[in-house]
Amino acid sequence: MTTLNAAQVKQIAKELKVKNWWNKKRADLITEIADLKGWTGETPETVEYLLGGGEIKQLPYGPEVKPEIRHQESAGQARKKPTKVTKKTADKAEKKTAKKVTDENTVTLAGICLELGVEGRIARRKLRTSDITKPGKQWEWELGNADIDKVKTLLGTK
Repeated sequence: MTTLNAAQVKQIAKELKVKNWWNKKRADLITEIADLKGWTGETPETVEYLLGGGEIKQLPYGPEVKPEIRHQESAGQARKKPTKVTKKTADKAEKKTAKKVTDENTVTLAGICLELGVEGRIARRKLRTSDITKPGKQWEWELGNADIDKVKTLLGTK
């Protein structure tokens, strides 16, 4: 489908005797031409197609009668089973947290969160806004540190 340039649209508007056709934009002319021809429900692309000499054939069905949907043919067939068996992600998360908690010499934030039943992201947010300083790269304290009690009281309160 070739689109009509502005000069061609203005020529058609001139032939249809649209008022002030020389002083209007292309899009405005297309809508006025559609109104004059009786194509009020058509899109501008369809109007251009019709102006270029194209024909729109009537569909074999109307809005009240819908065509048959093809994917209903396979509705009764069984689906194929996936070839790859996926592992549960909850097991991986438990293993990671269990590994972090089981260290005997350090107390981690993950262990405190498991003990108190607090989400890690909420605990980290509360710790960032408090006066407790981060002991290193991670939230890990040596066993017997005084900050551990502060963290537990901070996270234990709601």
